[in-house]
Amino acid sequence: MHNSFSVLTLPNHMYLNWPLYLINLVLLELLLKCISWFPPVLPLIKLVSSAASNCLIWIFIIIVAKTPSPISY
Repeated sequence: MHNSFSVLTLPNHMYLNWPLYLINLVLLELLLKCISWFPPVLPLIKLVSSAASNCLIWIFIIIVAKTPSPISY
C-alpha cells in the first residue's frame, strides 16, 4: 500500500511518473471495487479515498509552491 504512493514523494519527476500514478489509481480503484461488497470495509474505503484526495491536494500545493510566481521577488 505504501509503495503505490511512492510517486507522491517525487514532485520534481511528476511528469515522468504520471503513467505510474494513473496505473496506481486504477489499481486502487479496482481494489476498492473488489472489496466493496464487504460492508465492514466501507468506512475503510471512505478513509482511503479521503486520504487519496488529501494526497492530490498536497501534490497541487507542491506544484503551485514550486511554480515561480511574479509576486515573490
